[in-house]
Amino acid sequence: MIASVQRASFGDAASLVLEADKRELTADGQDLIFITITAADAAGLPVENANNRVRLSIEGPGRLVGLDNGDSTDYDAYKGSSRRMFSGKLLAIIAGTLEPGAITLRADSAGIAGAVIVLQSVPAVTDTGAEPEERVLYADCPLEAGRGAGLKAGRASGEALLEVPVRKLEILCPEGTLLTPDKSGLPIRVKLHPGNATYHDVEWRITNAAGVDSNIAALEVKEQEVLITALGDGDVFVRCGVRNGAEGIRIYSQMEIKLSGFGQAYLNPYEFISAAYHSSASYNLTNGNERGVATAREGESLICFERIDFGSYGADELTMPVFALDSEEYPIEIWEGIPGQPGAVLLDTVLYQKPSRWNVYQEETYMLSRPLRGMTTLSFILRKKIHLKGIQFARRLKAFARLSALENSRIYGDTFSVTENAVEGIGNNVSLIYEDMDFGRQGAVRLQICGRSGLANNTVHLLFLPGSNFDLQWFRFLPNGQGD
Repeated sequence: MIASVQRASFGDAASLVLEADKRELTADGQDLIFITITAADAAGLPVENANNRVRLSIEGPGRLVGLDNGDSTDYDAYKGSSRRMFSGKLLAIIAGTLEPGAITLRADSAGIAGAVIVLQSVPAVTDTGAEPEERVLYADCPLEAGRGAGLKAGRASGEALLEVPVRKLEILCPEGTLLTPDKSGLPIRVKLHPGNATYHDVEWRITNAAGVDSNIAALEVKEQEVLITALGDGDVFVRCGVRNGAEGIRIYSQMEIKLSGFGQAYLNPYEFISAAYHSSASYNLTNGNERGVATAREGESLICFERIDFGSYGADELTMPVFALDSEEYPIEIWEGIPGQPGAVLLDTVLYQKPSRWNVYQEETYMLSRPLRGMTTLSFILRKKIHLKGIQFARRLKAFARLSALENSRIYGDTFSVTENAVEGIGNNVSLIYEDMDFGRQGAVRLQICGRSGLANNTVHLLFLPGSNFDLQWFRFLPNGQGD
């Protein structure tokens, strides 16, 4: 056997541990000792994700000249006497003075046992035949302002030492991780470790695998508990995070939840659809900026969005936030359906071209050749690299649009015929039904109708009564206050 490693699960931190790279330094003001500070649980096992705040104090001819944890997002002073551990470790750098003697380093942390290590500073050996060199000390640390009794003042500067950061978020699912229609919701709660943590405010999200807020589930939040309700089938991730006194989330945990039996959810084109919602039919993509997607530099990439519900009237105005690597033209093919599959239709080939701004999405709006209606699939083919943040359509106001007679939701009656661009020969008791006519608060007071008839008089109610003979081409409601 060449080597072996044994690892074990660990609990909350119970004590600090100090380990020096050496126990003796030269009293020349330049020699250093590196102290690794870790934490151990009640069984003596190292707590590998400990983040306890540690305060150091020193006695004797030694100085704390540096304190670091390797966390690039931690802006506590390097020349300080108190800092959090990161991934279970903290490094203290000790320098001597020009005097020999015993150096005692103490480490304390709220709620757990501290640790002490004794080091030795020995006289520097000088060459009797050489000229004496001027000795320079490493820069002082704030800790040094309070040597001896004054050290207690150093504690005052570390009132934050009273904090106990959250080390771990344990997500608990008392009713399992499967939500089906026979349940009104799925309860989830979080347990904070250690139990005496200072920070109790947690933040919840429910997302897809890409970390984008889910459109197939909702959360009802009550502090450290949530109730999940389903809007459609699929897999989601419940995420719980804590800031630990910082501006952003410092620690989070997640749990995968399966939703089954609710049917397929759809995408709403009139709200922003993140590119992370692209379907499994997509190919040749990588993760993009701000949870978008990036196409390939070479070859063909497909971004496909399935089950988009445009409604009966549909939409044709598309806005896309794009980040391009340069200011060249980027052709984008827009398809209804999945290219290569039956029924897929190329709607348009549009160009994206804007002066590139690094890592900045810029919106471009396109008018499609025809409106998209009902539940459908929209695909984009690219052969150059861009980042796409998502898509959104502008809702058309059907109630005030000029509606063709052929755009009816349904028609029935005794006498009529449907031609290429009109409904003609409208006679006895014919009804043309137009659904989803939302007039809003403004309302409508006038109606324009374009048609023709050989009769001097026709009775029109949008219900054509007996004796009528009318060819209807289009009609339009005028909003209140608008003339012809």
